[in-house]
Amino acid sequence: MPPIPTPYPRDLFGHVAVTHQDVATWLLCVPRLDPRSPRAAWYVKGYRVIDKIQRAKLDGTFETLKPPPFDGDPGRWYFS
Repeated sequence: MPPIPTPYPRDLFGHVAVTHQDVATWLLCVPRLDPRSPRAAWYVKGYRVIDKIQRAKLDGTFETLKPPPFDGDPGRWYFS
């Protein structure tokens, strides 16, 4: 039987909190996108990443995100 997802706590207004680390984890899972590049900010806004992270947290799939190993060199990992 799969584990029961733990619901994320909501704030006073009913929103699920999304941290910078959550966004960075999401961006590391996007191929060929360096989270430190100016494109990353456009990607987060244009593709409504915050909303997607909140939905993923609520349905229990955010914890399954597994970014590939990152060795610290974006030229070698992201664009090879």
